[in-house]
Amino acid sequence: MADAAPEVDVIGRLAQWEIDGGCYIEADAFTFKVSDPFKINGYDWKLAVFKRPSTCFRLSLEPSQFPENQLPFVRFVLRVTGPNREPLASQMYEKVPHPNGQWYCPMARIKNLQSSFFSVEIIDIKISLPNGTVGSSILHNVDKPQHLSTRSSSRSFSQMLDDSVHADITIFTSDGKLRAHKAVLSTSSPIFRSMFTHDLKEKITGTIEIKDMTSESCMAFLRFLYGSVKQEEFWEHRLVLLGASIKYGITDLKEACEESFLEDIDADNVLDRLQEAWLYEAGKLKRGCFRFLFDFGMIHHVSKEKMHDFIRKADRELAVEMFDKIFKAGVAPLGTDTSVNNAKRLKVPSTE
Repeated sequence: MADAAPEVDVIGRLAQWEIDGGCYIEADAFTFKVSDPFKINGYDWKLAVFKRPSTCFRLSLEPSQFPENQLPFVRFVLRVTGPNREPLASQMYEKVPHPNGQWYCPMARIKNLQSSFFSVEIIDIKISLPNGTVGSSILHNVDKPQHLSTRSSSRSFSQMLDDSVHADITIFTSDGKLRAHKAVLSTSSPIFRSMFTHDLKEKITGTIEIKDMTSESCMAFLRFLYGSVKQEEFWEHRLVLLGASIKYGITDLKEACEESFLEDIDADNVLDRLQEAWLYEAGKLKRGCFRFLFDFGMIHHVSKEKMHDFIRKADRELAVEMFDKIFKAGVAPLGTDTSVNNAKRLKVPSTE
């Protein structure tokens, strides 16, 4: 056994592990290497690669993170890429719960793992229920524990908003109106604070016009400011909320939106996310999109149709930046089949 276990790089639901040939552990019948633990969707995972007699990967999920007798069903894609991120093998797996939270995944015809990259993309996680059925997806249901006093404060603020307790400002949306509190808006946004500090229309009339938001999306916006927004509500309106964060100068809302967009980034939506990042000047999201495409090699898994559509619609400066990164990365020309289906030539077997 050599040095420390190799680190795993993570973005959203995708983890990448460089297999550099070092740090192997010798056992009786095989040689293996284990990664550092990493987090996806709030859970702790580990990767391992085994050699002899054939290459096999193991994805491990610590079972103590789940209630007894409620182990997860996990759907995921394993990929192996070469030093330049060219695809070597790719296989989708759907695994039933295992008592020790481990799944073994053979990958055929991988002759040389030196300087290769092994990645796992979590597609879905479901929990096995006590009655033997499978529950709904928990992929985005990550509980973030709050201190009791914080939860109590959130309930109080939520009631103030929902019941319009001592509300002193009316917000006109594109399809209705809402009531809110100047103090909360002023402490959340420098734009709102300026409205209520100077003799502007909003201060004089006690009204604000937010015509670029529906009442539903505006309520999600207000609930974020009041600290009572629910996760599903936030995710449903996050693109509108990203725009609101720019318009009203709310930094923590912008950061929350960018982070949420990176949490479920994949090959199908990454170019849309990149366009949105450019439109809203969301630097963290833009960097994350390019990192996903090139540092993680997912540019090979974006369809040529999506890439052509992106180049046709993108701002010229963004399109030039994309081409520059493609050429620097030495990626195959657009239209070359570098998709997951290309792995079929490797005759990867089913493991079910």
